Amino acid sequence: MQLLEYQAKDLLRHARIAIPNHIVLHDPAEIIPSEVSLPIVIKCQVPVGGRGKLGGVKIVHAVDEFARTYTEMWQKEIKGHRSSALMLEEALDIDNEYYLSLRVNRDARRIEWLVSSQGGIDIEDNPSSVKVIPQDENNAYETISSSLDIALSDMKPLLQKLEKCFIDNDLLLLEINPLVRTKTSTLVCADAKVLVDDNALFRQPLMPTQTSSSVLPLGGTIGVIANGAGMAMSTMDTIYAAGGHPANFLDIGGGTGENVFVKNLRAIRDLPNVHSIIVNIFAGITHCDDIARGIIAAKKQLHDLPPLYIRLEGTNREEAVRLLKKTDIAIEKDLSTCVQKALRNSGSSVIRQSPLKPEPVSKSIEVDTQPLTPLATSSRPIRTLIFQNQPTIVQGITGHHGTFHAKGMIDAGTNIVAGVTPGKAGEVVHGKPVYNTVADAVSNHQATTSIVFVPARFAREAMCEALEAGITLIVCITEGIPVHDMLVVKTLADTKNATIIGPNCPGFVVPGSHKLGIIAASITTPGTTAIISRSGTLTYELAHALTQKGIGQIIVLGIGGDPIQGMNFTEALQLCQESAGIDRIVMIGEIGGTTEQHAADYAATHITKPLYGLIVGHSLPAGQQFGHAGAIVGSLGESAAEKTVYMSKRNVEMYTTLDELIKAL
Repeated sequence: MQLLEYQAKDLLRHARIAIPNHIVLHDPAEIIPSEVSLPIVIKCQVPVGGRGKLGGVKIVHAVDEFARTYTEMWQKEIKGHRSSALMLEEALDIDNEYYLSLRVNRDARRIEWLVSSQGGIDIEDNPSSVKVIPQDENNAYETISSSLDIALSDMKPLLQKLEKCFIDNDLLLLEINPLVRTKTSTLVCADAKVLVDDNALFRQPLMPTQTSSSVLPLGGTIGVIANGAGMAMSTMDTIYAAGGHPANFLDIGGGTGENVFVKNLRAIRDLPNVHSIIVNIFAGITHCDDIARGIIAAKKQLHDLPPLYIRLEGTNREEAVRLLKKTDIAIEKDLSTCVQKALRNSGSSVIRQSPLKPEPVSKSIEVDTQPLTPLATSSRPIRTLIFQNQPTIVQGITGHHGTFHAKGMIDAGTNIVAGVTPGKAGEVVHGKPVYNTVADAVSNHQATTSIVFVPARFAREAMCEALEAGITLIVCITEGIPVHDMLVVKTLADTKNATIIGPNCPGFVVPGSHKLGIIAASITTPGTTAIISRSGTLTYELAHALTQKGIGQIIVLGIGGDPIQGMNFTEALQLCQESAGIDRIVMIGEIGGTTEQHAADYAATHITKPLYGLIVGHSLPAGQQFGHAGAIVGSLGESAAEKTVYMSKRNVEMYTTLDELIKAL
């Protein structure tokens, strides 16, 4: 969630950080307080960056100029947004401007300072001036003070308050641009941009709430419902490659109930020019029969629902087929069939004008292909942890998902020895004893591995408990864990020399041996191909497709797509290179971050086995929110096209749709 400037400054004010005096008006008809004096800065309040260059920030010096500018600013549209409020702010007596921000670096899995002695609206034109300083680096405050040429005695109190504000409020980005030194040598945060971790809102009751639909309109004619961001992006890419235009982006996530599914179908139906809707589900945590019930309910409740072209695979598919057959609703054999039928039904391929411009699959793009600063690789003995069937506990075994998937793991041959749920000691699930603590389970069963199905708000405590008890491999299925929680867990895991896979991942399968997670063992078969993926649903998709074609796998590994991962692509490639029996590797990435580029750099110098790659999201519209500070310092773009070009120049055999990749394999 991106806060408006006045909301961001409220956080700073509560943290006792100096900001300019201001008032906020929410309606053009509001009476302007008499204490407003000139000169004054009028600022549009819109949830996008770049206001200054687009006329959304103006300083007014004269009385006759004020009324005209005030009216114009209410009517001004900036990147498709009109102001929900205007901020009237005192004009500072500026001596100098600086750039200062805190961000979570998803690739380095740490918090960083970004600083520049050149602040203001032109900072994006001079990225080389920005210095990156790890938050936990020794003498970080001294380095920042020196870089900005500001006395440490002046900077240190501000930096301490900003850090506290950043962590206490679960922020992903806290950008001050500019930080102003006035002519009286006072440091004032003249502007603020804040990104809040949506997953942490449960513990931020005072944070402003923003309601928005999960359906992102794109202006096309073919609606899309898919589970998982990777599956949604891949579905959209397939539609674009076939000559169609998606009407929306929607990831329904895991465990979607009937009411939510109907709500999403209604939202897609109500978009202009939608002639058909593709439902593309490969179920893991999601159950196909729940999706079927949602489809049946939508057919009954929604009038004028466009034709649905449905593809279902995965958990409880047989029950879904039975339910849909009773109501004469057809399931298509594959996504390609759905797309072809939807194209025929959609007729015209003309799309209405949309503020979000799609990036064509065939886009030719030049990128800077200089290698990135290498990320650290693991020295842990992870081959033994993953490829050998270790004694394993299930944290959260008495919950719905824990119980269901524990049985699947046991049936697949996994050495599940116990479960852990506080307060449930003495119970038995699938013949396995349940303990109150991980320490008890480890003591009684010598477990080395844990798989976590604990709800997001308790997941940090559960994983830290496991690490303290001596668990050396954690596979975390839980989605929605706050980013700052995972930073804590990752730091502890490193000190314990332990490995984490996930969170928000499907885990892994060693076909013919065991599995830890929610990937169905039945869609895999033993072989020599290794699959590594950020997308859970595309992990299932690729393994299933290869199995159907008689191509076996030695490991099917979903590393998860959350901002802070345990194992990343580079570490997964290291695992595959060092493991005998693997004769080729396939990696599936997504837009955002540069973890795929880091992995490609590593592969260029360390991987001797054939490496195939796919980045999904070529058709995702431009203008999606990525951290502003990341955009400033990133030497490489985060789009699918840029990643594809970069990786192909590292001798990774790259493809732009899943179908192309499957055919090549």
